[in-house]
Amino acid sequence: MIFPGGIPMSRFASCLLSRRGFHLSLAAIAVACASGAAMAQDYPQRQTIRMVVPFAAGGTTDVLARLVSQGMTTGLGQTVIVDNKGGAGGNIGAADVARSAADGYTIMMATPGPLAINQYIYAKPGYNAEKDFVAINNVALVTNVLMASNQSGIRSLEDLIAKAKANPESITFGSAGMGSTSHLAGEMLQSAAGIEMTHVPYKGVAPAMNDLLSGQIDVMFDNLPTALAHIKDGKVVALGVSSLQPNGAIPQTPAIASVVPGYEVESWFGIVGPAGMPASAVKQLEQSIGDALSNPDLRKRIEGLGARVDGSGSQAFAEFIAVEQEKFKKLIADAQIRME
Repeated sequence: MIFPGGIPMSRFASCLLSRRGFHLSLAAIAVACASGAAMAQDYPQRQTIRMVVPFAAGGTTDVLARLVSQGMTTGLGQTVIVDNKGGAGGNIGAADVARSAADGYTIMMATPGPLAINQYIYAKPGYNAEKDFVAINNVALVTNVLMASNQSGIRSLEDLIAKAKANPESITFGSAGMGSTSHLAGEMLQSAAGIEMTHVPYKGVAPAMNDLLSGQIDVMFDNLPTALAHIKDGKVVALGVSSLQPNGAIPQTPAIASVVPGYEVESWFGIVGPAGMPASAVKQLEQSIGDALSNPDLRKRIEGLGARVDGSGSQAFAEFIAVEQEKFKKLIADAQIRME
């Protein structure tokens, strides 16, 4: 059949279907946009926000997560719960977050391990730290402290370096495990100071600290917040802090950089989420963390742990993580550290 103007029926029907399909597509797009806008407007009212801590309860990461989650709960008007999912140096918890829906309801208190170290050590960490996360806001920077056992006879960083040079590999340094921040801090010290020590890896900070206290190992690095009580009680000797300047919590302890120029290794604790989160959700979470960190009481509690409050924002945190990844990637390659 031919319609006026010589248009065949088949072509006319095709044109109608095309136009109908076009309008249906527009309708689908409109519905999708409306749904996305509604989700953005509703966030974070839909459900509880889960903050994954990729380590066991009780450590610095867990303590900071619980402090910040309380502040965020108040600011967002929505409950933020802490979910400890430890194992494999933080890989299990990080992989869980990377696989979660990118809707703003699953976030993670991240540290150098899962975000800047593990990918270059483990053959299959279960995620890609360079691509699978979005930076939201850094919470705090924490100084590491180098400690010696009372039984070691080491009373200063100069003592340690002198003894290590006189008898290479005779001094033992413990760590929380292969590839941990405490391990890499020791590797960096050996490289920068030109010394050789014997690494003794443990399954976590607690057993390493127990052996330091009993004199089974000579020295070890740890986050200042978890080491502070032992230092103040005189159970260990603080040799130096890994920040460029002394820390106010132990002002009498020098910076390692004062003896080994340029030495700096700080731990950091910041919030990230799965890649692909809506920008509006990232912005709200970034703001809520910033607001929480501006609370004088919360700041005082964090600083009381020997940490420095940050809250520099999403963009600055993303750039910082990228720099840290490059730093540790090189260090790990140079030290030939690898785990299957």
